[in-house]
Parts: sequence; C-alpha cells; structure tokens
Amino acid sequence: MARKPNQSALRFVIYTRKSTESADRQVASLGAQLEVVKEIAARNGYRVVKTFKESASAHKTNNRPKFDEMVKMIKNSFN
Repeated sequence: MARKPNQSALRFVIYTRKSTESADRQVASLGAQLEVVKEIAARNGYRVVKTFKESASAHKTNNRPKFDEMVKMIKNSFN
C-alpha cells in the first residue's frame, strides 16, 4: 500500500495566467485568480513557496516565460 506524503512537507506553487488577446474571453483577472487560489491554499493548509503571474498571448510559440520558469524551478528541486 502506498504511503500518502506528509502534506506539511509538500511545497506548492501558484500559477495564474490571463490572455492579453481578448478581455471578454477570460473573466477572472490575475488578482481575482490569485485571491481564489490563495484562499484554497489557506483553507487546505498548503505551503505556497512561490507565485507566478503571467499576462500574455499563448498563440505565439514559447510565449509563457513565467510558466517555463516555474517548470524549471520544479525540475531543479528534484535534482
């Protein structure tokens, strides 16, 4: 039987993103998204170690530098 990880030892990151292409396509602002996710984290006792916010079009290839930074940070934490 697999053991559940100790939740207090887990570290979490928050990533919020809003497309700059069309204001009507995504209702929640970056601030509103962050507020909701922080509330969920607090309610569940998640230890958030970093927050990434991105506002850019995803139609262009490799146009998510904050997402890429987050993935790199997570990968490096396993080395």
